[in-house]
Amino acid sequence: MPAQLVKNKLHSLKDPELAHIVQLRDQFGTSMEMTARRLVELSEYACAVVFSKDNTIRYAVKSEYFVERLAVRKGDRLPTKSPSRQSATDPDEWFEIDSHWWLTESSSSNQPESVYEQTLVQENGHKLTLVTYDPE
Repeated sequence: MPAQLVKNKLHSLKDPELAHIVQLRDQFGTSMEMTARRLVELSEYACAVVFSKDNTIRYAVKSEYFVERLAVRKGDRLPTKSPSRQSATDPDEWFEIDSHWWLTESSSSNQPESVYEQTLVQENGHKLTLVTYDPE
């Protein structure tokens, strides 16, 4: 997935969405996981992807514009109030939830009040959750 080619695609797609990951995966013939990592790596938006299995975090990656600290780490359960815990989701649907479910509380007055998420439920308990917020 050549960086400049992907950046050009992302620029035309605008805000990151799971549908864009699927589109890029199909175009480049790559895995969902690799494609999601590449999208986050090259995105100019505050976004992160959380990879989980059986509702337990495997790992997460963040774009350089996602300056807040994630409140979840490897081995943690997906946040209790997060729609990502559902056994089936519509990957095109966005959910807005209080940021404290995904972000570590900070003393910064710029911390967003809410975050937005989309989740793709995959086979064998695997999930890919895209988390974004609007930086102040």
